[in-house]
Amino acid sequence: MSLIPEFDEALREYQHLTDRIISARAAYKDRDESVISDADYDALIHRLEFLESCYPQLQGQDSPTLSVGGAATSTFAPVTHLERMMSLDNVFSAEEFEVWAARVERDAGGVNAWLCELKIDGLAVDLVYVNGSLITMATRGDGKTGEDVTYNVQFIPGIPATLTPQRGVSVPALVEVRGEIFFPVEAFTRINDEQYDAGLPAFSNPRNAAAGTLRQRIDKREEELAEVRTQKIEIPHNKIGRH
Repeated sequence: MSLIPEFDEALREYQHLTDRIISARAAYKDRDESVISDADYDALIHRLEFLESCYPQLQGQDSPTLSVGGAATSTFAPVTHLERMMSLDNVFSAEEFEVWAARVERDAGGVNAWLCELKIDGLAVDLVYVNGSLITMATRGDGKTGEDVTYNVQFIPGIPATLTPQRGVSVPALVEVRGEIFFPVEAFTRINDEQYDAGLPAFSNPRNAAAGTLRQRIDKREEELAEVRTQKIEIPHNKIGRH
């Protein structure tokens, strides 16, 4: 069990942790850059939560534990989500998981079964369909406002432009779907091979490749790649999804 520090010491550590988390989050969410490992980032959040549990007065409205981070850029128009998009929570031991599961069962009045699935490390998006037609696809952003990346839907075969009735059940007037945009490992390897062939730096991981690809205008990207192939010009790193 972690020892509870004195308040002055906790305050200094809290400010230091907050700065590190905000910096890492900005790099990851806004620039698609991983400056620390997921495990190290989770450990920082976990420690921040511990300090807030010891001294609740430390937790302000702008605490990293109260937001998911990320911000819309000027590249795409902003989209306000119908409902706030949250991020997944996590635990670091079997004991913490048991406490979480017990709390869920208690609050739900009992759980008959659990549905478990592997976590896909991609870019969270929100799809809105009106009368069966896709209106917007937006990134999570800060949870309230994301980026309108609807233009790029045409390059993702897994996302239908329209919804059709199934087994006689009509499509609701308003449908909101949330999920992850990601690259399978095989596709990620092929993309990096194409990067090498074009004389461009490789993406560091599949998540960065997915986020960097989605959060740019694909038509502009194709124009840049065409220029690279014909003129061998240099593209700034901030336009290839990696920094």
